[in-house]
This record gives sequence, structure tokens and C-alpha cells, in this order.
Amino acid sequence: MDKTIIKGDVIFRLHDQDGLPFDTIVEMLRERGWGFDTYTWILEAKKAGWKDKKIKTTLFSNLTTHKEEGKEIIESILNDNT
Repeated sequence: MDKTIIKGDVIFRLHDQDGLPFDTIVEMLRERGWGFDTYTWILEAKKAGWKDKKIKTTLFSNLTTHKEEGKEIIESILNDNT
């Protein structure tokens, strides 16, 4: 069975524009066994003027169970889009 992946721009909008707490969004996705496209989420955050530190803090605190692996992935995505 394929995992349902929600578009990153949708998740970003729910948090940034609609004010839904990011941890709540992530929890709701996890409860359903869903994920979201982190790459497009980061692109949307950068378009909205978010600084890398805010992006890292938001994602890192909510998404990573394997902290070092998650940090490397986030760093890689940010470095590809600077």
C-alpha cells in the first residue's frame, strides 16, 4: 500500500496563513499514516521569507525521530535551494 503524501504548499499554508499549529498538523498526518512533501514545504517557507533557522527549527522539532539523519536531510534540502 502506498503512503498518502500531501503537497508541501498545502501544509505550509495551513500553518503559516491559516494559523494551525505545525505540531498539530504533523500529529494529524501521523495518525492517518500520511506524510507531506517536505521539499515543497521548504520552498514555500523560503518564498514566504522564512529564514533557514526558522525552517530548521520548525521541521527538526516535529519531524525527526532519528535526529542526525533528519538534520542531514533538512540541511541538504536547504543547501540545494539557496
